[in-house]
Amino acid sequence: MNWEFSVLDFMLEHVQNDGFSNILRWVTYTGDGALIWFLVAIFLIIYPKTRGIGITCLISLIFFAGLNVFVLKNVFERDRPFITNPFYLPYVEKWFYQPGSMLFGFAETPSGYSFLSGHTVGGVVVVTILGAAFKSIQQQESSRVLKGINIFVLSVLILWMTLIAFSRLYFLVHYPSDIICGALYGIMGGIIGYFFYVSIRDRSEAHFKAKAIKRRGHRINDVVK
Repeated sequence: MNWEFSVLDFMLEHVQNDGFSNILRWVTYTGDGALIWFLVAIFLIIYPKTRGIGITCLISLIFFAGLNVFVLKNVFERDRPFITNPFYLPYVEKWFYQPGSMLFGFAETPSGYSFLSGHTVGGVVVVTILGAAFKSIQQQESSRVLKGINIFVLSVLILWMTLIAFSRLYFLVHYPSDIICGALYGIMGGIIGYFFYVSIRDRSEAHFKAKAIKRRGHRINDVVK
């Protein structure tokens, strides 16, 4: 754990500054309750071509993020860095506690156990699914402009996911291993979710193809008769 405190000390002494903190405070806020990732999933569900992927993102997010919050965190029971090392607490409260401000600041310091980072898990699950499905999404688009937009959007989501994970270290509310293991768990969850999606999609396509062939067979028989 000493190396992890060394990383957090480096953040505190050499990286943190007021300007950057004001930006990252809002970045990390979008990851609260996996808010931004639920919005991404809902947007994908609204768009017909990506509805299946959107539903997969939503279900995977609920399952794997929920499993982390309600099971894994309580199994490992790892205190947050500012609990283990109270020296960090004033620096955490500086950015996470502003009395009377729910709109322009956080209501309270992060609570709950530290391992795994829920902010990291949510983003990685969704981005992993989108990355795995990216090729098939691109194949559905005939317009180069739309393909370019898809690349841009995926790049922005990857960047945002990375910034959210980084912000948890930056604000001293997670250990590096919380982020690393949260990312690995999120990748696993995203891969599992995507394979379930592919399995269901392929079965559905096979079912509809079989139905279509059966209908054609009936029509041919009717014509022959």
